[in-house]
Amino acid sequence: MAVRSPALAKLTRPKLYDALPRPRLFSLLDEAAARPIVWLTAPPGSGKSTLVASYLEARDLPHVWYQADSGDADPATFVHYMRTAAAQLAGKTAAALPLFTPEPQQNLARFARSFFRDFFSVLPNPCIVVFDNFQEMRVKAAGRTAFAHGLEEIPEGITLIVVSRTDPPPEFARLAASLKIAHIDPAELRCTAEEAEAILGKQKLDREHLQRIQQQSDGWVAALVLLREHLSRRGATVDESLGEGRDAIFQYFAGEIFNGAKPENQRVLMLTAIPPSVTQSEAIALTGSEDAPRLLDYLYRRHLFTDRRRGAETSYHYHALFREFLLEELKNLVPAAERKDATRRAAELLAARGQVSDALALFRDAGEWESMRSLIRAHALEWARQGRAQAVSDWIDALPPGMRAADPWLEYWSGRAWIFVQPPGVCTSLSDTIRQ
Repeated sequence: MAVRSPALAKLTRPKLYDALPRPRLFSLLDEAAARPIVWLTAPPGSGKSTLVASYLEARDLPHVWYQADSGDADPATFVHYMRTAAAQLAGKTAAALPLFTPEPQQNLARFARSFFRDFFSVLPNPCIVVFDNFQEMRVKAAGRTAFAHGLEEIPEGITLIVVSRTDPPPEFARLAASLKIAHIDPAELRCTAEEAEAILGKQKLDREHLQRIQQQSDGWVAALVLLREHLSRRGATVDESLGEGRDAIFQYFAGEIFNGAKPENQRVLMLTAIPPSVTQSEAIALTGSEDAPRLLDYLYRRHLFTDRRRGAETSYHYHALFREFLLEELKNLVPAAERKDATRRAAELLAARGQVSDALALFRDAGEWESMRSLIRAHALEWARQGRAQAVSDWIDALPPGMRAADPWLEYWSGRAWIFVQPPGVCTSLSDTIRQ
């Protein structure tokens, strides 16, 4: 009796360990699967592969799982593993699938069309074909074009799910234009409060702690899972686990993004994390690198914990935990004097953009009291007219006592803030004091 060879890890669906079923997302996948291709893009640690694996299990769907890697850049290697994957599901009928022979006159796009047509024909119908970690297929433009031509051959009943950190490449534009690609918004993969609570499992957490965890993680699955592991330890407290979970998350960021970056890119990452948001021109001014905007856009397009928002000028925003990690690296790797100077410059850039509150916070962090005082005085009247006098008072209170006492205008604006909360008599006495 023939012994069946064990399945290759490359062609095996990930095992599920205590994975949370997510019916909300299963329904989105059901809807998206009405089209030939479903493109699932999200940052690392978002639970993309786990979601698709649990979806296949929940729906009990026949499937091919293909784990992409750099070796797939070679067409012959790719075809070999695709034939093997088909054989695991379709048996002997997959043996008729052609091999790729790199002949001088071989037309890659024509071969791809023919191969995929035959490949899909041997699969059961309906069936799901999953390409996991698609971004690792470092294929040249001609290869991507051929791949896209091959996907034109997807028949009714077969759905291709692409799991990737990147959006479809330009060579897939024709597929997108013909509405053959359905996208799942990356934001959908963020856990809701109810899903976060379910992931944390048996830990009895009050509403305040749950809200704190949800706010800190922003629904990021990896952060919630890491925190759950720490909370599950005997005698663990929420505060201790948040601290330990934070360290584990920072190690994750270091391994996934930071440690593999060039030193000059590490510096750009750390400096652009100082302000809560940064525009392309500000990134250049802050880092002195003309390549800084390109790096920010690379992070955004690869969904590496970076958001891009349109406005008068496009700005980039790091995920809160990623920014916290970068600021920690800044503190560890950059001398204090350089950090202070960079913080001051970031504050000036934000002030010029009209982000006054953020600028004041950075001036405070840098100990730039005179710049802070000037900015308060410049905007106090505007803020008071907007009903934000209390905010003015809070910022004035953050200044050194000696500076506040030496500036009558600061005393005046501080007094104005209390008009809305103090009795008229107190306000009158404050005004009299200022006039004296």
